[in-house]
Amino acid sequence: MISLSSIVKAKAALYDVPYKVEYCTTVHESSSYDMETAVRNEVKEKKEEILRQAMIKSKQIEAEANNRANSLVNSALKSSKSMMLDAELKGFNEGFQRGLEEGRMAAEQAAEAGLAEIKRLIEAMKAVQKETMQTQEQDLVNLAFEIAGKIIRQEVQSDDSAVLKMIEEIILENQGNIKITLSEYQKSLGIYLDKSIIQKIRSLSKDAKVVLVKEEDIILVETETGIIDMSVPVQTEQLKLAVDEASVEQAS
Repeated sequence: MISLSSIVKAKAALYDVPYKVEYCTTVHESSSYDMETAVRNEVKEKKEEILRQAMIKSKQIEAEANNRANSLVNSALKSSKSMMLDAELKGFNEGFQRGLEEGRMAAEQAAEAGLAEIKRLIEAMKAVQKETMQTQEQDLVNLAFEIAGKIIRQEVQSDDSAVLKMIEEIILENQGNIKITLSEYQKSLGIYLDKSIIQKIRSLSKDAKVVLVKEEDIILVETETGIIDMSVPVQTEQLKLAVDEASVEQAS
């Protein structure tokens, strides 16, 4: 490497040459000219070398500065990219976690709503099924009583002594004074009772009092212990109530 002192010495040598050449001209004029030329050439070469080395050095310094600047820029870019990536990852993770939580809550709410809807549908189906069963049961009960009424009516119509037999059972179970009230027309049974039944009943018990009335569907027996209503509508209604009570107890 060429130092600053070398450049100074080269300049001093350049300015000292005329004096030295002038000093030597008295000795040998041709030789001094050659020496002066050689010195000038050497100084020129040194100057050129110094300039060349200076250019090289300046380019090296410039290259190093550029490299360092590029390195700093690259480092800054990497740092900024890393920071941006970290921020993006952090934001993504936070958003992802938040999304997971929101998704989980939304899924739970949807599941709860779905279960509630299913439960509501099941309860509605049970209610409809229960109502249908109750309606069917009631229809069956009504049908059964209707059939039973027809059977009783048919039996009574085919047996003139059917009503007398019912009254006879009560008379035998209850000794003493008995009052029997009968409708001449038993609409539910589809029969008419005439005064001959009075004689038949009195033949069963001398204490029996029989009264025929115009009102329909009355078969009423009054004993010393109470009143027994044997009319078909009343007996049918009492039987229906008993069936309904049994159904309620079974349902509960």
